[in-house]
Amino acid sequence: MGPIPFAGSTTISQAVDGFGDLYPMATLRWNKGVDSFMWYVTGDIPVGLYSSSNLANLAIGHGAIDSGVG
Repeated sequence: MGPIPFAGSTTISQAVDGFGDLYPMATLRWNKGVDSFMWYVTGDIPVGLYSSSNLANLAIGHGAIDSGVG
């Protein structure tokens, strides 16, 4: 008995044109002798093209903010 013939293919595609989100970032660095310090803040401003029903998106669909020290 030979192999069972089975063939199938699916093509899914989508294209988008537009702009992505804005990612602002700020840092503050200083040193005291041999010690170095840094504070940063960054975020995401959602202005890009996003839709939860699309396969192709240029944005993440939500705002974000992050801060840290080192």
